[in-house]
Amino acid sequence: MGNWGSGSFENDYALNILGEFSHELSAGIEKLSGLKDSAEYDEYNCDKLIVDMEIYLALAAQKLPMENHPDPEILTKNLPKFEQVWKAYTEKSGLDLNDRLKHIKRLWNRVIKVARKLRIDEDDDC
Repeated sequence: MGNWGSGSFENDYALNILGEFSHELSAGIEKLSGLKDSAEYDEYNCDKLIVDMEIYLALAAQKLPMENHPDPEILTKNLPKFEQVWKAYTEKSGLDLNDRLKHIKRLWNRVIKVARKLRIDEDDDC
């Protein structure tokens, strides 16, 4: 293991840690996006999914060398299911959370777009 500069990610250990973190983050987003309780606004998994998506986008914006990205096809497949469960769940509650759903869908679609672009860019580098 070695260092080749003074930057936060200019050493082998830091890159390994970032790689493990990006793998866990991406796998978590994929898993949570398909869980029913992730679409229930008052459940932990709903907030965990949103926070993880925001963290992923923040890391991507910093252009950090992440090894893994959420699978855009899985996220694309799971979004309509999420929306269906969300609407049924909020309808039962009597709350109007349409603005919240719109925000989540915009966030979800940004993650899909960024993950798709970064996966393509990485494929081009090979």
